[in-house]
Amino acid sequence: MNRRLIIAIAALLGLAGGGYLGWLNWRASHSSTAQTTTTTPAAPSSQKFPPFFAEVSSDSGFDFQHWCGDGGKFFFPEVMGSGIALFDYNRDNRLDIFAVQGMPSKDGTHSATSRLYRQGDDGRFHDVTEEAGLLDDQPYGMGVAVGDVNNDGWPDLYVTKYGADKLWLNNRGQFTDITAAAGISNPRWGASAGFFDFDRDGWLDLFVTNYVDYFPSRHCLQPHSARDYCHPRVFDDAPARLFRNITDDSPAADKVVRFQDVSLESGIDAKPGPGLGVLLEDFTADGWPDILVANDSKANFLWVNQKDGTFLDEAIAAGAAYDRAGRPQANMGIARGDVDGNGQSDVLITHLDGEYDTLYLQLAAGVFEDRSIDAGLAPTIPPTGFGTTLADLDLDGDLDLAIVNGRVRRPDSHRRPGDGAEAFWRGYAESSAIFVNQGRGKFVLADPAAEPFCQHAHVSRGLALGDLDNDGDLDLVTSEINGPARIFRNVAPRRGNWLAVRALLPEAGGRDAYDAVIQVHTKDQVQSRTVSPASSYLSSSDPRGHFGLGSSERYDQIVVRWPGGEQERYPGGEANREVLLRRGQGTPP
Repeated sequence: MNRRLIIAIAALLGLAGGGYLGWLNWRASHSSTAQTTTTTPAAPSSQKFPPFFAEVSSDSGFDFQHWCGDGGKFFFPEVMGSGIALFDYNRDNRLDIFAVQGMPSKDGTHSATSRLYRQGDDGRFHDVTEEAGLLDDQPYGMGVAVGDVNNDGWPDLYVTKYGADKLWLNNRGQFTDITAAAGISNPRWGASAGFFDFDRDGWLDLFVTNYVDYFPSRHCLQPHSARDYCHPRVFDDAPARLFRNITDDSPAADKVVRFQDVSLESGIDAKPGPGLGVLLEDFTADGWPDILVANDSKANFLWVNQKDGTFLDEAIAAGAAYDRAGRPQANMGIARGDVDGNGQSDVLITHLDGEYDTLYLQLAAGVFEDRSIDAGLAPTIPPTGFGTTLADLDLDGDLDLAIVNGRVRRPDSHRRPGDGAEAFWRGYAESSAIFVNQGRGKFVLADPAAEPFCQHAHVSRGLALGDLDNDGDLDLVTSEINGPARIFRNVAPRRGNWLAVRALLPEAGGRDAYDAVIQVHTKDQVQSRTVSPASSYLSSSDPRGHFGLGSSERYDQIVVRWPGGEQERYPGGEANREVLLRRGQGTPP
């Protein structure tokens, strides 16, 4: 059946907004005569598992410390935190870490420079920011995106800011600020960003979410009259930016990287929103990448690629704009993955305390429904969620869920801004969470008391995913406000085998094939991953596709749908290894 017809029927029946009951709830909640009652949802029950992670930050030499001020001034950007990127900047097949900094400290012990940490042969991390040319004393850093903008095979960096964003070109391990020369200008409050090839011309384009038009002179009070950080609705929404890569095809040494702002003509500029998390993926299965934006306290956007350089927002009709009751939520972090094994990428979005983290199952191409209750993710748990990922943490073939949390509003008992930065931020700290997939998208909360990733409260924001030690399981790196970034090494008992797949484009300098869909076939299942590291919250993850294979000791075949739509098949082989796939070296499927 035609996808647009499916969406139209779903909208008429109420499925796109959470079903008929969801429509009734929405109508009741918006009726001037409706009587409402307020209840406190119960937290889901938890189950004990062997530890999934162990923190190894200090043992690894990773010593990044985020700084955002001494607290009590309620400068809005500081409570939003900053992100983390995992990428192999020097191409030695080991993931390195880029941590985004907020602002300099008054005593000079912390600069505004974000930091790059190179991973050595021994697995320890070394601060190479200065020697890599990445010193930048201009605050206020927010998010980070990774992508090879000049097709030379070396990943470049884009850093969003409250202020002017920066584009850093990677010259074989040395970075150069080419923001102005490349035609990039985004003076708004940039949040999450990501690279993708929206026009399928072989060059990576750039999408940047902007948050709100914030004025520091505006002060906000909570209902109890204590000053706190403002709600985003106090300010005007900001439009996102779409930059088309117009770099020419001259030899690599002569390339001049250029971007053109096409936000207006593409239609992106037409609908401003308080954008935070972003996913870049072909949700409509037509071979053209789309854009899903998590908007804070507003309807999400699903910008569907019209294949002519323009986009249309179809989030409401597709069922991805609101929760089950037809209400907007405080949408922040965002993750993708096929949690129920139906072959479609589902979406998880984190939210404010008092709401619930919403799982949008994709029932058909571009058609979503809030199935959080069925999945065991609602009613809510108390924390406010930010960074998140769907990943197979125990290699059993099912995607699990990790979320980092931290308040944006303080309880009365912790309103003491004169106590210093550490005491001030303590009131915003909350524990992280892991939900274990029990099969077919049914989740259970891992007991926080038994899980090191969840045992201690932090004001966490960014979360990046990747196999740091190349041992076949996935590790996590988190960022937190006014505190250290942390490495969590995967120590979970392995419940199966694994496969890591890296898809490369030889004709584009051997760069990672962003927007490609990797499909791994085994005797038990077919799994898919999209090559697109932009996800979570303000962060960028390992671009490799990672697959838990469960009991399968080998895979039967790999099918890749490359950017542009063509497909190739690659032969099967033994599990528990990394596979490099290059376009043009496979066979027709």
